[in-house]
Amino acid sequence: MKTRLVSLVVLGLVVATGVQAQNRPAATNALVATVNGEEIRTSDIDQFIATLPPQAQQIPREELQRLVVNELINTRVIGVTARADGIEKDAEFQRRLKFVTDRLVGEVYLGKKVRERLTDARVKKRYDEIVKEIKPIDEVRASHIVLAGKDEAERVAADAKRGANFDELIRTRSNPRAEVKGGDLGYFQKEQMIPALADVAFSLDKNQVSGPVQTQFGWHVLKVTDRRRQPPPPLDELRDQISEELSSEIVREIAEEARKKQKVVMYGADGKPLPATP
Repeated sequence: MKTRLVSLVVLGLVVATGVQAQNRPAATNALVATVNGEEIRTSDIDQFIATLPPQAQQIPREELQRLVVNELINTRVIGVTARADGIEKDAEFQRRLKFVTDRLVGEVYLGKKVRERLTDARVKKRYDEIVKEIKPIDEVRASHIVLAGKDEAERVAADAKRGANFDELIRTRSNPRAEVKGGDLGYFQKEQMIPALADVAFSLDKNQVSGPVQTQFGWHVLKVTDRRRQPPPPLDELRDQISEELSSEIVREIAEEARKKQKVVMYGADGKPLPATP
């Protein structure tokens, strides 16, 4: 059943899509079949497998290749037979061919126009608009010393405020059982830190030392080592997202422009023309 299902999926895709061969080195682009002298090569199989659903692509390559080759052969021999029978003059074929051709022409045209309109200046303009709307977020970088009791924390805080080297105090006085990672808490936003520590850290100026602060991990003495506004994400980080959004907008622009230049009439369920929309 599974093999038959994949076979039907492959056949449907062959009929519905015009698959183009991938660029594969000639040495590995092996000939696998011919139909009336027309070649089917490994690159045709590779490109076709890429159009299949992920679950179908999990089938062992040898089995999947056999299915694809057979369906490619079937499609070509049926195509030759159908043309010999005059199917290309059939009204249904002509209607469907026009539909497929319109889609293909449109895709190629839109791709070209999107590339023309999706300029670096347009991407940069959208990036600037996004950055302008980003609310600045304050961040603090702090180091801390973790101690077992309040009295000891008060003594350490007093030493630090008198000018003792804070890094040295971390090495010599911090509770060895605490996971202090060298004492550096890194940059953090207020909501990212334990509330008791965050409230104190964000009340201090750069290089200022706190008094004892209690949490479930013990007593802490904090020193703020830096304050900053979180920088906006760089353009390169947002470029793909912006380009995708702008591409969709450009496609809508082109469609709207085209509709304004042509006569479009829509009909309701009763077969009567609907009022024109602005």
